Amino acid sequence: MLFFVVLFWISSCSKKDDTMPAIETNFDAAVLNKDFYIGSASNDGTDITAQFNGYVFKYSKSNSVAGYVIANNNLLNFNGTWTTSADFSTITLAFSNAPDDFNFMNNTWKISAVSNTSFHLTAANDDNKILNFIQTQ
Repeated sequence: MLFFVVLFWISSCSKKDDTMPAIETNFDAAVLNKDFYIGSASNDGTDITAQFNGYVFKYSKSNSVAGYVIANNNLLNFNGTWTTSADFSTITLAFSNAPDDFNFMNNTWKISAVSNTSFHLTAANDDNKILNFIQTQ
């Protein structure tokens, strides 16, 4: 009888799963430590892509749902931060000492698509704000 109790106890123990959720793994593989440019940006139907011309953005991670983003135009670096929701459905971008044009990016965005070469965002509170990052070649 003791054998069955021990066997039941051992089989009921579960091993902790330390693997990252698939969506986090996909985000990490597609976005982190790669160079991106703004392929398109739109604010209430107005194309504002040109205000980000020449900037390259690179995302790095500080913990499972947050990190840093650097915008560089070969003359200047602007540091920002990013934080995702636990389910990676939104990302909040924040640049504190960047040009006024970057205020558009200081927002919480819905992550609408992520691929190996791009990721697409729409403002969480306004579907008329769109921001698309394309990986540089």
